[in-house]
Amino acid sequence: MSVGVSRKENVLTFSINVPEARNALDLPTVADLRKVLADVRDDPDLRLVVMQSGLPGVFSLGMNLEKLDEQQDLGVWESLSAIAGFADLLIDLATMPVPTVSVVDGIAAAGGVELACVCDILIGTNNAAFSIAQLRKGIFPFITSAVLVPRIGHGRFLHWALSGQSYPAKKLLDLGLIHQLCSPDERERSVSLFSERILGFEPATLRAGVAALRMEAEAEIRGRIRHALSLFTLNCLAKRSSP
Repeated sequence: MSVGVSRKENVLTFSINVPEARNALDLPTVADLRKVLADVRDDPDLRLVVMQSGLPGVFSLGMNLEKLDEQQDLGVWESLSAIAGFADLLIDLATMPVPTVSVVDGIAAAGGVELACVCDILIGTNNAAFSIAQLRKGIFPFITSAVLVPRIGHGRFLHWALSGQSYPAKKLLDLGLIHQLCSPDERERSVSLFSERILGFEPATLRAGVAALRMEAEAEIRGRIRHALSLFTLNCLAKRSSP
């Protein structure tokens, strides 16, 4: 199973576990992740969603584009549909009715950065590193920009994307993308303490507050990701057809 799921005291925790691809997500794994979220979206007892990796040293490498590239018979619409599942996963996370937390202890690259940063709260360890070096492979990080530009501005985003640098956790803390930094040994305790705080709040008040925040931002994030998805798909198709 590529997704591990546990629930304790109405906190849902799911772990991405695709060791052969370093947590690069194929279509079945994306579908599994979306189902995990769909199954609890309407649960009134749910209080918090935590996303983490089941692999040491890596969070996620995003969408497994190598597998997609192997399917040379895919046309424009089939390619758009395939990548759309991942974009929909980002929207699912961004629009959950309860707070979402990503926990990064290792490398997050390309779409892995999108997964981590689309959540409400990002807890990172000193081992975390983040890379949006898609341009090296001839792909502009359109979807990454849809998630990050509203948070850090287009100048900081473009400088990062063009530099090809892998940013350490401290840099993302300075940019405001990481909200809590801890040592690897403190990771579980940090998540546990945060979860306990959430569980201490009045459920209806918390949900009402989250709903209000979502209402203001949901249309924008949906629109940005959908627009970026089209550009990203065309970029991938152009790259595939180029000599």
